[in-house]
Amino acid sequence: MLRMTVLKLLHTSQQPATEQELVEATLALANGTDVELNRVLVPPAPAGFNQPGHDLWGFPTDDGQAPSTWEAVWRETLERLRADLRARLAQAMSQPDAAAAAAVRAWHWPRVQPVLRLVPGGLRLTVYYPVAGLEELCDLGVALILDLDRGHQADLCRCQLESCGAYFFVDRGASNRPRTKYCSPAHMLAFHGGDRGAARVRKHRARRGETGAPGRS
Repeated sequence: MLRMTVLKLLHTSQQPATEQELVEATLALANGTDVELNRVLVPPAPAGFNQPGHDLWGFPTDDGQAPSTWEAVWRETLERLRADLRARLAQAMSQPDAAAAAAVRAWHWPRVQPVLRLVPGGLRLTVYYPVAGLEELCDLGVALILDLDRGHQADLCRCQLESCGAYFFVDRGASNRPRTKYCSPAHMLAFHGGDRGAARVRKHRARRGETGAPGRS
């Protein structure tokens, strides 16, 4: 799985992100991208640390820990959150009923706020879910993916290229064959190429009684 850049997500009561943006941010976080929520990299606060109210990397923390120490603990905490999110997405694909039950237990949005605002060409009605940090983003994103009315759960896939394993949604594109096994055409070609692809070709030829030797059709 490749490490990507930071995804910047703006989600406020005045300018809420769309549900699609929240879901895409959830998948991006699971796939190795760091998510900057409302211009701040906000991880869950590790036990024993006070979350600083300024730049995590350039200043001492409130409890006197050196920035390098805070960064190491922050990264460890974030990676645990990411691993848990990937496990929840895997469960959403293999055991959707159990994943749904866990999502209901984690739900903690008693009030949501509809926001109607003007945009170029018209208006947009968005539901604002208050999200305090990445842990709540994961809870909300997984719930949106699992909701049957929204249709995301049926489209959730995982790239079969061993070095990737990214989660993505079915790409129906312009062809008649939706892409469900690979997150990109490049990874489909990579999977079918190399030693693995050659082994499959040999196996296919063996089933057909072909040896590939010169003089054979």
